[in-house]
Amino acid sequence: MVAGSVDALTRDLRSAVRRLSRARTLSTIVVLSLALGIGANTAIFSVARSILVVHVPYQNPDRVVLVETYVRDVHAQITEGPAVIQRLARSLERVEAFSSERINWRRGDSTLRLSRIECSASWHHLIVHK
Repeated sequence: MVAGSVDALTRDLRSAVRRLSRARTLSTIVVLSLALGIGANTAIFSVARSILVVHVPYQNPDRVVLVETYVRDVHAQITEGPAVIQRLARSLERVEAFSSERINWRRGDSTLRLSRIECSASWHHLIVHK
């Protein structure tokens, strides 16, 4: 069964090569189109992989969980929030907190858009130092 399929494939390939050798312009266009398509596809997926599949800077990233809460008092979220979550979710080994916001800083006629991050005191233990 497999031998018959291989023979049929070989015959089809020989026939395709004969037809393409008769029409050299068409075969050149086909080969260049395939090369360009494969090259572009490889380049795009290489860039996408390097951007999207980045190793996170945490030790044991499979054990890191993000729990989102929304509160009005950001300082209370950072200071009291982790203790409340730790008390309610006993399966979590440790709870850390962070909050971020964008702020506008004006100086004269120019404005800078800054990011501000506030985090709990032991947050730095999560980051991998290299």
